[in-house]
Amino acid sequence: MIRNWIAAAAIAAAALMAAVPAAAENSVAVRQTAPAVSPRTYEGLAAALTAADLDQIVTDARASDATGEASATDLTVLLLDAILAGDERAVRRYASAGEGRAPNLFSPFDALGQGRFERALTELQDIAGRLPAPLPDFGTALMLEAAGRFEDAALVYRILEQDLVVEPLDGEPRSADELERLLGEARTATILFRAGQVQHRLGAYDEARRFYALARAFTPQSARLASEEEAAVRRRPPTRQALTADTALAQWLFVLADFANNTEGLARIFASDVPLETLASPTAALYFQFGVLFDPGAEEYVIAAASQLADVRGFEGADRILSRIGDRSPFMAEAALSRAGIALERRDDAAARRFAQSAARAGQDRWAVLAGAADVLIKAGADREAQRTLDRALTLSATAEDRARVLSLRALAWRHLGDLDRAVADAREAMATDRSDETRFAAIAVMMEHPVAWADAVAEARSMLSANPDSVLRLNALGYTLIQRPEGLEEGFRLLWRGYALNDRNDALVDSLGWAYYLYGQFDEALDLIERANALTGDDPNAEILDHLGDVRWRMSDPEGAREAWRQALQAWPDAPRRRSLEQKLSQGLTSPAPETREPPTVVLPNRDSRRQEET
Repeated sequence: MIRNWIAAAAIAAAALMAAVPAAAENSVAVRQTAPAVSPRTYEGLAAALTAADLDQIVTDARASDATGEASATDLTVLLLDAILAGDERAVRRYASAGEGRAPNLFSPFDALGQGRFERALTELQDIAGRLPAPLPDFGTALMLEAAGRFEDAALVYRILEQDLVVEPLDGEPRSADELERLLGEARTATILFRAGQVQHRLGAYDEARRFYALARAFTPQSARLASEEEAAVRRRPPTRQALTADTALAQWLFVLADFANNTEGLARIFASDVPLETLASPTAALYFQFGVLFDPGAEEYVIAAASQLADVRGFEGADRILSRIGDRSPFMAEAALSRAGIALERRDDAAARRFAQSAARAGQDRWAVLAGAADVLIKAGADREAQRTLDRALTLSATAEDRARVLSLRALAWRHLGDLDRAVADAREAMATDRSDETRFAAIAVMMEHPVAWADAVAEARSMLSANPDSVLRLNALGYTLIQRPEGLEEGFRLLWRGYALNDRNDALVDSLGWAYYLYGQFDEALDLIERANALTGDDPNAEILDHLGDVRWRMSDPEGAREAWRQALQAWPDAPRRRSLEQKLSQGLTSPAPETREPPTVVLPNRDSRRQEET
């Protein structure tokens, strides 16, 4: 388990707490995060972070500090604000560890900013043994970069490269090691990009391109990476400014945020039976938001910080963070897409279309941006424009993998519009071009609903499951495909129970099993499972799950509950056939006969408590 770094900041401040008066006001950068609303009161740190209001967080920390009741988090934000303000007296107060105390995570970068490189490096080395790899070496490399010692930084990055897995994980993780590797991919991409930057500044253009190519495998659509690669190809200097102490500290904060997301965040998620309605990792959000103050030019992280808030419906805070990205930014397209998604969540289709159109204009030469814009346009009801946008995206896909991705997205778009023949044609062409898991899953989702292609969907899903028999995603893909037809119901039911035994918190699989019970006429079991699946979606409602829920409630003689579920399904961007079906159900109720009540096959699930665990 990674140590509590915020608590370390509290210990660091204790020795000088009473000796030095606090600063009078927050730094300029922090004050600029204040929203134009009054009064600003929040129920805890996570709520203030969701509003992106660092100004109130620091103000509250000052109040706690003045009464001697500052928490570990209070001391951390006061330290970071003091560094932003360049207030050395306050920095010393909050950063000093005292004899025998845990060193501070951020004071080395402040010392670097004061031109005391040796002291900065010594302080970092003092905490190296307390930090997980690769943080100590990466921190050292960042400091060397910021000090202009590029040859030394290049050496450290080469050492780091030897310990990295420089290829993305292919497919789902099958072990704890593979999961750890997957979770570390963002850090790996960051390290490789920084290594490329150092080589670039040294004029080693070919070596810079090698590192950029390695990083691109993890972030193939990065606008920043593309601009740096182009500069290296043309043997021109990097487009980004060299690191300073502040921007090096920003990179440090971003990597710490990534670690916090993968530890604190995952621990909270796995401890909850339903999706969290607040930030999974307030520590990660805190570090992200301070990081973008230390380096406003790191706009890819600005978008990441906003995305954290949008995920928990902190739309106002996300909007204010995204507003920092100007029209001439290379990340303008990504920012517009993020805003389009927020507009959709707010049910403002007109604004969603405007933002999607802005993204498509700004990213007119990037297929991924066009595909993202098309997805928004479909949900906002601009079907024809979405199709034209996807057609343009297809002309820009240079590699087989990119072409397959666009074809898969276009197939899903055709399905959404109710044209299954065209959807299946695109899905088949995508699979002929690329056999990645992503492409095959998308093809199965399209073909399972087609009267002729269903058998091919089953065959494809069987092939995928045979390669990884314990994959919950693959069990669900095959099981749900099978139960689309009466002849596949029994086998599909057994497969879905297998998946449920492995993971009873996957909303898609729980819904699939519930629907299988519905098809057996077992409405009590179906209602229990589908209501659970709906709860598992949290603030991200799923039209198919809600549609299923309405059907089950109708069969359970709850017409009002059924209509409420169907109304909610209509608000969750259903595809065209489902929309027509939902509108008919709201008008007439269910007119088709109820499934015949039959006993489902019994299922043996060793070492698993379940509702059905019997001898066959």
